[in-house]
Amino acid sequence: MHTDATCLMVNKVPSLLFVGLTPDGQIPNWHQVTDTFERVDPTTVEQTEEFVLELFRRLDAK
Repeated sequence: MHTDATCLMVNKVPSLLFVGLTPDGQIPNWHQVTDTFERVDPTTVEQTEEFVLELFRRLDAK
């Protein structure tokens, strides 16, 4: 699957990409006409933010 980080990874630039997948492993509305701000799920954004912050905290603690 190509993502917004693919160009970085191909060029060996260290990068991370966090996406919310549907149960069947798809990125909902990704780069489609339906990919609009109104369709962003605030709960998913908050959960992703919490996950990333906790990940960074744990990495920093090491």
